[in-house]
Amino acid sequence: MELRDLPLPEPGPGQIRVKVEAVGINFADVLAVAGEYLTRTRVPYTPGMEFAGIVDALGEGVSGVQPGVRVACLGGTGALAEYAVVPAAGLIPVPESFSAAQAAAFPVSYFTAYHGLKTLGAAQPGQWVLVQAAAGALGTASIQLAKAMDLNVIAMASTEEKLELARNLGADVTLLQDDPDRVQKVMEASGGRGVPLVLEVVGGKRFQESLKMTAPGAGSSSSATPAVNPRTFSPAN
Repeated sequence: MELRDLPLPEPGPGQIRVKVEAVGINFADVLAVAGEYLTRTRVPYTPGMEFAGIVDALGEGVSGVQPGVRVACLGGTGALAEYAVVPAAGLIPVPESFSAAQAAAFPVSYFTAYHGLKTLGAAQPGQWVLVQAAAGALGTASIQLAKAMDLNVIAMASTEEKLELARNLGADVTLLQDDPDRVQKVMEASGGRGVPLVLEVVGGKRFQESLKMTAPGAGSSSSATPAVNPRTFSPAN
């Protein structure tokens, strides 16, 4: 990565220019810089998927927003700069009570958590959900949204300090991720059936373990252990 001076970007039709105040750095950004993200990284480029700042200029055809307003943005790239140009569709209004840092940290984690819980998981009030890496950005967002949806939350994390954070956010049951009885304790907490929803963010050998904690609803007639790569799997495949 290099620090460079670039011309001030001009917003095109349907775009806005934002003076960047704060940037959220995600694992996806790390993967993209390394050329290991799910989509191809086309270089040279300016990294940074999510950020917050002040609307500075509007491109042709943009309406509904005025210069001088603080917004959050999900632009995909471009946030690690003084100014960024993003499609108007990537703009997210934020409450006046949000600081720039809070607004910058909102889009990726909270949208991902909502998508996992509601869009993909079809979560219903009263259901149990297991949230892994519960003290991370996605984990804390998932706990808060799950409780707002009236879900019961089992939170896993690596230390007691992190579990305390999860409890403060509303987690109903907390477990150390290396507890030797973790699978049994998840089953017990969920009434012996397992959880219908798992926010699996650890991967590796933990992915197969997560399947052992899920409620009945799927099976296989094969005696072989399936190999699933969650980074490349999608329902369409």
